[in-house]
Amino acid sequence: MKVSLNLPKTEILNIIALAKNAEMCRNINESLKVLSNIWSDIESEPDFADYEVCVQGELFRICGGFLLFYGQSKNLPNYQLRGKNLLTKAIIIFDSLKLRDKSAESEVMLAFAYWN
Repeated sequence: MKVSLNLPKTEILNIIALAKNAEMCRNINESLKVLSNIWSDIESEPDFADYEVCVQGELFRICGGFLLFYGQSKNLPNYQLRGKNLLTKAIIIFDSLKLRDKSAESEVMLAFAYWN
């Protein structure tokens, strides 16, 4: 079921910044709290179609990274695969926009997933 929040750009950019900070600190609980503002059910795939493409890429990268760390910490099946899928979506988006630094950031996270 699609639930579109379509938050204002300033609010979504703030959520992205908070989520990145929580990710850098490896604070899984804070990541879950922040992401719940845009992704209420982590058991389903997020739908960010209402946001501009670059923002979609950022959100897929953050959510993909979250799934990797969350799944690993809780020993949950399929979370690594789901995280890899979201990271791949982010890479495709960033490559299409020729945002090489963003694509590389996603690729590093994807490499970490395969390493685990």
